[in-house]
Amino acid sequence: MIKFILKLAIVVLLANAAWRAGTVYLAHYKFQDAVIGMVQYRGLKTDPQIRKQILQQAAESDIPLVDDRLFITREGNHTIVDGSYALSADIFPGYPHTFSFSIHLDVPTSTLP
Repeated sequence: MIKFILKLAIVVLLANAAWRAGTVYLAHYKFQDAVIGMVQYRGLKTDPQIRKQILQQAAESDIPLVDDRLFITREGNHTIVDGSYALSADIFPGYPHTFSFSIHLDVPTSTLP
């Protein structure tokens, strides 16, 4: 009986860790998709306007992206977005883990309004 309880506890801890890590990665990918959408259909918006939108989306998504770690470059009909940030989550109770993420997007852009 004790052996079963120990196995069950291990399974629960691993499932909890997978859930917490999964939510961190899901937040990253949702944010990245939102940035792609903003940049792809930027129309005639300037780089500072796009920067403001990206930072606003980061704040709404609880992504700790700061202004000095976000770089936006427009080259012809492509927009390049580079940035990095870190998210922390308690993978196991009392043991936080920091996940580092970087964004490098080279998105073809439409100049249609």
